[in-house]
Amino acid sequence: LLEAARNLSGGDLLTQTLRYMVVDCGGGTVDVTVHDLDRESMTIAEIHQPTGGAWGGTYVDDKVKKMIEGIIGDEIAKKLTTDDWLEFMRVNVQDAKEKMDGDTQPVSLNLTHAFIKAVEDAGESVAHLFRGINGMKYNGKKGYIVMESHVLSKCFEEPLKCITDHVVGLLREVGDIQCVL
Repeated sequence: LLEAARNLSGGDLLTQTLRYMVVDCGGGTVDVTVHDLDRESMTIAEIHQPTGGAWGGTYVDDKVKKMIEGIIGDEIAKKLTTDDWLEFMRVNVQDAKEKMDGDTQPVSLNLTHAFIKAVEDAGESVAHLFRGINGMKYNGKKGYIVMESHVLSKCFEEPLKCITDHVVGLLREVGDIQCVL
């Protein structure tokens, strides 16, 4: 934090209080705090009670799950247990979220055995379900779905809007933030 203060002041330590906001984007929630750092006394004071919402990584996971459920349909989706979905998310979505950096590279979603079995048990084929889906295609030889980055990006739009709206509202309420971490 002192390094941020030095950078903001052109290298000299600030002689005034540094007001800063911390936006902690976690797995389930986004937590936001605002404090003042008094350089003279080296004390920190809370300026606004901690706030935030359930806009973390699991929000994106839910969006991906709903998108896949919309493609495969209720009958197949209901055959997948909570553990099946967790495995699908663990194997695919966490890695894909970490790779999202504005790049336009497609993302590969490896289909789990349970996923393929649920599709086949319903008398369907994965290739048929994903045929004609804009931005997605099935690679049957390798057993994965190729998802264009713009498709996955859509799953981030709503949580990012929630975070942005919340932070902007808090900035307006608290005012004069010198540093956002």
